Amino acid sequence: RTTASATYHQLVGTAGFWSVTGAWGRNAEGGQATDAVLLETDLGLDGRNTVFARMEGAGKSGEELIIPEIGDEAVTVSKLHVGYMRRLSGGGMFEPRVGAALSFSAIPDRVEQAYGRDSGFGVTVFLSVRPRAMAMGARTAAVPPAASPAPGTESPAPPKPAANTPAGTAQPHADHAEPPG
Repeated sequence: RTTASATYHQLVGTAGFWSVTGAWGRNAEGGQATDAVLLETDLGLDGRNTVFARMEGAGKSGEELIIPEIGDEAVTVSKLHVGYMRRLSGGGMFEPRVGAALSFSAIPDRVEQAYGRDSGFGVTVFLSVRPRAMAMGARTAAVPPAASPAPGTESPAPPKPAANTPAGTAQPHADHAEPPG
């Protein structure tokens, strides 16, 4: 099995994002090889609403599709999947989401005879629950406070501002300890 893939992410506006992934794979077994390709994208519009799409195509043998009449000959099956998802309010430490998607499949005639003519279209409605994203840099109960100095020793000095940092500006590493010198 050989695979390759690439992913690209881009911020969109103040709360959106766009991502796209392309992938290719090859299965080589018993002197025969089949390929598969995938292209998928997500567009997060505003932190709550996301549209997505996925196209894929794959070469499959009669054995993989459970159609003995085809034998070892590979046929190409493909699918387009498009949808929408909305993040709902509430949920505490979880984010509930609801969405729907449509799928369209391209099935060769020889495969369609085995699976039926109505196998090329689908509708999906879903509910998902995922952990809420943690805020970066926020202190939580899971992060212990800095240890107190041992009795009889001095407290460490507060961090020094960087030489090129104007007084009164935020210092991104102010709560980090300096390494021992």
